[in-house]
Amino acid sequence: MIVWRWAFAAPGIALLAFGLFRLVTEIPVANLAVLGVWLVAAVLIHDGLLSPLVLLAGRTLTRVPPRLRRYLQGWLVASALVTVIALPLILRRGSQPASKALLRQNYTAHLGLLIAAIGGACLLAYGARVARDRRSPAGSPAGREQGLHAEGEDDLNGEHPTTPPGGDQRGSE
Repeated sequence: MIVWRWAFAAPGIALLAFGLFRLVTEIPVANLAVLGVWLVAAVLIHDGLLSPLVLLAGRTLTRVPPRLRRYLQGWLVASALVTVIALPLILRRGSQPASKALLRQNYTAHLGLLIAAIGGACLLAYGARVARDRRSPAGSPAGREQGLHAEGEDDLNGEHPTTPPGGDQRGSE
């Protein structure tokens, strides 16, 4: 086990040392100071803004039925990832000369359309799941895996919690 750890750690440590060497020898000190400020600001924004927003969204989603919650979480995660990628393009729009056509697009509108398309795909997937659950009988293994109960009710009303396959695993530790 220790051999494998060193086999994977040694190249990583070597690359880290090489990166630090290049950073110190090839980047001007003023740019290193800007990088340091940027890293501190990134930590503050993440810990002071993004993490509390994610916790608030998670707390809010606990009021949503479990089956729907999965699709909402997927939409929120995918939308956040797309937004993180698009945000620099939105903020830098108009900062380049006209010959660089990449930043001349309307990224704000495109981001809105992409988030709507992701939401539409999640909504379609949720609708397909509901339709599939209504077609399969409650007593069948497929029905139990999909959250249907013996009474034929699904977990949309939140009255019957589903148990994972193999029963409740919380007390077996």
